[in-house]
Amino acid sequence: MSEAEDRLAIVALLDRYTEALDTRRWELLDEVFDPDVVFDFGPDWQTRGRGAAVERIRAALDACGPTQHLQGNHRIEIEGDRARSRVYVRAFHAAADPAERAAGRFYEMAGEYRDELRRGSDGWRSLRRVGRMRFEVGDREVLGRRVGQLPEPGLPHPQWLHQLPRVTGTDTGRGLLESVAGAIRLRTGLRY
Repeated sequence: MSEAEDRLAIVALLDRYTEALDTRRWELLDEVFDPDVVFDFGPDWQTRGRGAAVERIRAALDACGPTQHLQGNHRIEIEGDRARSRVYVRAFHAAADPAERAAGRFYEMAGEYRDELRRGSDGWRSLRRVGRMRFEVGDREVLGRRVGQLPEPGLPHPQWLHQLPRVTGTDTGRGLLESVAGAIRLRTGLRY
């Protein structure tokens, strides 16, 4: 396999992870994680083994409504049958209750996934996934109470992000963007 083919295979593996989460097709994670994967999303979010990682993910996502996990800026280093990848992620989680969803209740985070991967007879698999949050907006309770303590964002972030007004109405995306842009203008003087 050429390096370009390896890169494409690793990007496909990373994308399969988000597809599994957003479609709730948990069996796809068998094609992402090694059976002994170390899953590390912070002090209270560490597990070992694919089954434990899937259980931890489901504890968060089974309680919320629709989700969309977007990834970008794939950075991949390949050394023979081993690789390391880093990818930015932005994950949107809507409330499970349709009325709350219509009222704009959501939780969104942005961060980075870092994987250590190995190529085996079944292709590339993640041996270790580290997830780190950079910022978050919205209501963590959208993920439900079974989640446990989520890690705080990995980089300092201004507390005013949590003070953004709750967006309601039918055009919640535009309203949220206007609220964030307004807060940025107030704090920094920058215009978006």
